[in-house]
Amino acid sequence: AEPLDFYPGINALTLLLQQDGPEAEAEIRRLTPLVTYAALRRGGDKSADYWTVATVLELACLQRDDALARRCLPRAVMLARQAGEAWMMKTTRDNLLLVARRRDAADAQPVNDIIAALNQALASS
Repeated sequence: AEPLDFYPGINALTLLLQQDGPEAEAEIRRLTPLVTYAALRRGGDKSADYWTVATVLELACLQRDDALARRCLPRAVMLARQAGEAWMMKTTRDNLLLVARRRDAADAQPVNDIIAALNQALASS
């Protein structure tokens, strides 16, 4: 309903990642640029809002933009720690597990590295 609100879009993508089949893949390809646009309009990886940065991180992993994902990670961890809300990182980690599951083993390594970093941040929180 509101094209600049990334929240429903990233939730739709998360649900689609749990489905198999060409219809889900087509919908992921259709929605990803729209959700990316909405998140970037809200400040993208430079936002002061955890969920905006986490959304860009998830989208970067989904689109195989590993450089952007690595840039988002420290800011996401910092924002979650500032908020004192470790559960936020856990939610992001769980969503990234869905992304990694859709990639083959070699292709999933960058996402798995980010998941490992989030696990480390969670352990020290």
